[in-house]
This record gives sequence, structure tokens and C-alpha cells, in this order.
Amino acid sequence: MVSRDGSITYNNAIADAHPEALQISDRFHLLKNLTSYGTEYLKKKLKPQILIQAISQETSNEDTGTIEQANKNRKLTLKEKYEKIEQLLSEGKCKAVICRSINMDIQAYDKLMAMAPEERESLFKTKMMTEHEERVKRKMEY
Repeated sequence: MVSRDGSITYNNAIADAHPEALQISDRFHLLKNLTSYGTEYLKKKLKPQILIQAISQETSNEDTGTIEQANKNRKLTLKEKYEKIEQLLSEGKCKAVICRSINMDIQAYDKLMAMAPEERESLFKTKMMTEHEERVKRKMEY
């Protein structure tokens, strides 16, 4: 009894050397072939059938509008978000609705609203604005 892989070359060599020997597949190739045949059989028998329901145009437009608005809100500066918060507060909107509409975490909202106006203004300044003010201040000192 000789254990071998599926190669025809090994088959011929073993048959020439020992014509009466029983040739069997080794464990690795036996399991590999069994797995391959099983996978191919299942692929043929279990064809994927996924039904996707058509969504109405109205729902699609709402989702697209929401996504576009969320993308616009992500691009807003902190100052612009604060101005939008002030506008929504004046319209009588609650904190949860405001945070949802401008894509802001409630904790960030609370922190921003709890700040003193001076702290808020320094927070609104961009790095470039701060550097510019420092350069101007240094020039004025000379």
C-alpha cells in the first residue's frame, strides 16, 4: 500500500516500481479534494438568490437629503455650528433635536453652551488666525 497525492507522475512511477501495490491518497489531499468537491457541489445547488425590494422615490429623496445635510454639517466650523445652535434655540428646538440636526454630540453641545463668551471666541479661532494674531502682536512690539 502506497500513499501519494493525485499526480499522474507519481501514479506512473509507483506502478512501474511496484505493479501490485495499492495506491491510496494521503490524508491532506483526501481532505482537500473532499472539501473542494463539497464546496463546488454546494455552489451549484445553493445559488444565491437575494431579493431587493424597490424603494419608493420619495423615501430615496429623503435619505439623500439627510445624507447631504449631514455632510454639509460636518464641514461647518465650530463657530458656524454655534450660530446654528443659537438659531435653532430661538426657534424653540430642544437640545436633542439641535444635536441631531447639526451632527453634534450632546456632551460637546453641553460643553460649548457652558463656556463663557470669551472662552468660546478663543475656541472659534483657527490655528491660522491665532498664529496671525501672534505675528501681528510681535510686530507691534518691535
